[in-house]
Amino acid sequence: MNMSVGDTRTMQALNSSGQPVTGLTWASSDSNIVSLSTDDPPVLTAVAAGHATITAGGASADITVVSGALALGTILWSNPGGASGVYSIVPAVPSPNGVADVFAFQNDSTVQAITSDGTTAWTANLSNVLEARFSDLRFDLNAIPDFQGGLVLAKFPPGNCCQLASIVKLDGITGQPGPAYTPSGTAYLYLDSPLVVHPDGTIFALQTVGDPDPLGNYAPAVIGIDSATGAQKFSVPLENFNPDYSGEWGPTPRLIIAGDGNAYVAYSYPVGAGASVQLSVLRVSSSGDHATIPIQSYPVGIWFFPQIQADMITNADTGVALTWKAARPYAPEGGGLPNRPAPYPVEYGMAIVTGTSAAVTSGPSVAGQVTHVAPVLQAEDGSFIGTVGVAPDQDGNPTRTNMVAFDQSGAVRWIVPNEQPQIAVSGGGVITQTGTTHDQGGNATGLSSLESSQVPGWLGNVFGTAYALNSGTLSSAVSQNTNYATTFASLLGGNGSGSFTAILQVITKPPQTGAKQLPNLSSASCLSTFTPTCGNINAVELLTTASPDFIFQNYIQTFLPVTALANPRNPVMTFTGPGGSNTINVTGAGQTLTIALRGFDQFLQNPFQVMTERFDPTAHTISVVTLAGHPLAGWRYWRVYSIGTNDVVIETGAYDQPGPGAKNFAGYYVATGSVFRGWQKYLEFIQSKLPPGTVQGSHLQNSLGGIPLRNFPVPHQPLLKGYWDHLGDFTQYILNNVCQSTSCN
Repeated sequence: MNMSVGDTRTMQALNSSGQPVTGLTWASSDSNIVSLSTDDPPVLTAVAAGHATITAGGASADITVVSGALALGTILWSNPGGASGVYSIVPAVPSPNGVADVFAFQNDSTVQAITSDGTTAWTANLSNVLEARFSDLRFDLNAIPDFQGGLVLAKFPPGNCCQLASIVKLDGITGQPGPAYTPSGTAYLYLDSPLVVHPDGTIFALQTVGDPDPLGNYAPAVIGIDSATGAQKFSVPLENFNPDYSGEWGPTPRLIIAGDGNAYVAYSYPVGAGASVQLSVLRVSSSGDHATIPIQSYPVGIWFFPQIQADMITNADTGVALTWKAARPYAPEGGGLPNRPAPYPVEYGMAIVTGTSAAVTSGPSVAGQVTHVAPVLQAEDGSFIGTVGVAPDQDGNPTRTNMVAFDQSGAVRWIVPNEQPQIAVSGGGVITQTGTTHDQGGNATGLSSLESSQVPGWLGNVFGTAYALNSGTLSSAVSQNTNYATTFASLLGGNGSGSFTAILQVITKPPQTGAKQLPNLSSASCLSTFTPTCGNINAVELLTTASPDFIFQNYIQTFLPVTALANPRNPVMTFTGPGGSNTINVTGAGQTLTIALRGFDQFLQNPFQVMTERFDPTAHTISVVTLAGHPLAGWRYWRVYSIGTNDVVIETGAYDQPGPGAKNFAGYYVATGSVFRGWQKYLEFIQSKLPPGTVQGSHLQNSLGGIPLRNFPVPHQPLLKGYWDHLGDFTQYILNNVCQSTSCN
């Protein structure tokens, strides 16, 4: 592990099965460099530059501490997984209902949920999930990170790799399986068309329906599954699709979820008693509403049942873009058909699907192409960046892959040989698989700190970290903050998990109004699947001669730590008063404050407002409620109080849920780390401005206000860095501080 002076981290001791071991004697070889708390396991604090060895029982770990920021490429931590070693990693979707930052798949058919500081939160068995090892599980998708911090798995019965599979969700907090979905009767899932998961929890899959025809062929359908209950929600058949002829009409169709929230699948099928082959797109919502959109028809004739290969990508949040190749199937000499590329036709096409209509063009075309140009990313101006196979060998297979940019009409803008796009960045540029950066014209401009073996994860663009797998060990390294393109397809596979659900991987920019934006508390909890409502607290105990009155009047009432007048300024946010004033003086309820994010987040979230709900100078407490347009719905309070002579506690806590709309729901995940970091800096600012000799006390190690701090689902970090109340222990405590009631409004 590598740390900067002042950093705090957690560390674990695990047995060979990946389970935590407690009750060990922990020690630091030099507590002047790395000190340990009395927790089990302890919290490590980097005190001074140097090296120290941490021991627990008979195990040890090396820590290097540097003064200043860690250099790009520095390994933050490494986790070897279980005794069998890690063979693949997948970034998790950040969520208050999940603890993993990345999932590590082990050679012994288990998966570990690894947190952002490298600790193992839980281990689950994946027996029968995968029949083979894949070099990059991000694109196998029989194990998919969902939008509640867990995993959705397609599990095979022992000895059966392809049919009668079940689908089960692993809980993001515990790793325990929920109710499984299993097809009834003789129906089976098409697992060569991967599952996709909607942000609302609906799982989309392809499954056979009904009875077979006289030749034993089943019709396929898009089904929707409630991930919380395992129940099937709907079934939408694919018109006339015949799976036994998929090798002739085209490969088994693939599902994606576009930025408009609908699932799409492109497929081809014979019509008119085999007189022609039709390419169509089926669109299905998470409630089962659907439409079939015809794209292109090919008469059989000289085509001899053309094979159609197609790829889709979201087109912002309006629909999808589709490109394809139609060609007579290849057959070797003596196989009943002449060899390609004889004079038999090959056609490339492209369609922009909006609503239930499709605008069809001839599609992008490049010299020497063997495949169609497949869209991979979407740039901020709406154009696409994709790949194409070129330079055929003697069997007609491509020998090289080029990167191609093209517009919505199919016109090619530029080509970069021997490259593949990985991340679309702001300004129209792209980072490639080799780590090379290119501008909007395709010109190479340098190298990214992201190596080809690294994935940034969901929050890599905000916090400057990346994950890699090397020799069976998962590691996290310092990387550049990357400004992703503000599109629904800035990352390979549509999001940080590569799960082919297109998401704006940013905090949203909603319009602002003056109405209160309150959470719906009717059935929500922090562990709720669809409306997570959570409490969170940052607090610090200070041994100081400054009184609660002094701190309240100079820092709480004025919000000085988060105004532009603060020195140093808060790196996450800035508060202003009425008229944009940098001078704030809260004197009662009904006053409006505006919050503007700083750093990278300012490009993702417009300034938003809160209104004071409670002003209590006697209890030294102020609380606010979010106003419409805020990315969250709920309340926050600030409070200072004495717990002994020259011993005070300053705390801020919130109880909230995502603001309305799917975009805020996604933004809720992304914003979590920024929230904690901003309030940590707020409290540290106050400490730095109090009389000399003000130091932190030690009474907040295990409880706050008489309420125990849980080590669930992972060991809690110091309250200064934030505590997430997964189990609702602090709900009443927080709401009493907000409005002196448990039913704020």
